[in-house]
Amino acid sequence: MLRHSLTLKLFVVGLLIVALLVPVGLVTYMVSEREERRTEAVAEVSASWSGSQQVSGPVLIVPVRLTDKDKDGKPYFRTVLTTHLPESLSLDGTVDTERRRRGIYDAVVYSAALSAVGTFLPPDLEPLALGGEPLWDQALVALGLSDLRGVREAVVVRLDQKGLSLEPGAAGAAQLGSALSARVPRELLVGRTKPIPFSFKLSLKGSQSLYFLPLGKTTEVSLASSWDSPSFRGAFLPDSREVRSDGFLARWKVLHINRDFPQSWAGERDSLGGARFGVDLLVMVDHYARTMRAVKYAVLFIFFTFLAFFFIEFFGEKRLHPIQYLLVGSGVVLFYLLLLSLSEHVAFHWAYLAATLGIGAVITGYSHGVFRRGRVTATVAAVLGVLYAFLYALLCLEDYALLLGSAVLLGVLAAVMYMTRRVDWYDSEALVPPPSAL
Repeated sequence: MLRHSLTLKLFVVGLLIVALLVPVGLVTYMVSEREERRTEAVAEVSASWSGSQQVSGPVLIVPVRLTDKDKDGKPYFRTVLTTHLPESLSLDGTVDTERRRRGIYDAVVYSAALSAVGTFLPPDLEPLALGGEPLWDQALVALGLSDLRGVREAVVVRLDQKGLSLEPGAAGAAQLGSALSARVPRELLVGRTKPIPFSFKLSLKGSQSLYFLPLGKTTEVSLASSWDSPSFRGAFLPDSREVRSDGFLARWKVLHINRDFPQSWAGERDSLGGARFGVDLLVMVDHYARTMRAVKYAVLFIFFTFLAFFFIEFFGEKRLHPIQYLLVGSGVVLFYLLLLSLSEHVAFHWAYLAATLGIGAVITGYSHGVFRRGRVTATVAAVLGVLYAFLYALLCLEDYALLLGSAVLLGVLAAVMYMTRRVDWYDSEALVPPPSAL
């Protein structure tokens, strides 16, 4: 009687569910590990090509010599760098993308051709109230980039029709990242009252993303690309965008009052990056996230599967050994491993279908071998089909997953209550209830 005790059977089944949490945890770790491996593979491709790019500038940098006194009253000189942003900045570019493969993982790299035009106002130092002497002979025009390895051709800035070749490095431009700069002729700045026009072309390699800093008093950016799944990110979304199967076109317009830094300042600022905007050109890989979401329901599915087998055993004549429950539970856990491995090679919905059919066939075939009754086998197949269809619906309906899950749980609870409404649990030491319970 003890072997067939209902209480003991429920306790053992509960222990098996807890024990199966260990392989479920291992599958969860494996999903995270595979996702990290993909991230590393993409980083390796980026490292050999060029990383994400952020275009910052151009800006004018004018050193100012100040005279101070030390504690003994002796004068000494120090230099403060002042930064002056463009009055207008317009960037127009095309981005050609290419997939690079590292193992089973894809990474996207791009080649961008950018054209920039704009104007500077003559640097006005009076609002900064420094009171020093401008060092016009040391003034620079600087352009910031995230990764200088991506520069494909020499960069020449035409400042009032005078060509200035940019070289690596720029004192005082640390807030722009890795910078290119050139010395500005004195005559372009001293005594000038009219705006100073500028233009340049930039041929740039990069990977994963392309961002811009809105350094103009009015900044306009237009990007066209062959990439069909862009993700627009940053502090500003495009004012207009068009995403088609053959690429996208996006336009931004940002005013200086939309950001949190002025048109000129002395010293360095650390808050420029918060205003950046642009586009991510990542390969859309969501199967890891969807697999992770599926694994989170593993305990619930093990419980539902065991519940189905328990009621088949409870209302039938065939006894199931805990080892048989363990084998069925192992099949449920193996489903998630199959889903993970298959989704790395085929589309997620096909991977899900193949994993469902594979595990469903194994468990249904095992049930037929154990119970040897067509009706029971059909019941097991139907239960598994409903469970995995329910899980797929949860994965697809992200916004309504909680509502759907709650409704289904309520339905399952109602069904269990209905099926056991006449069972006398105090008189159920034998696993098989009296016929009246049916």
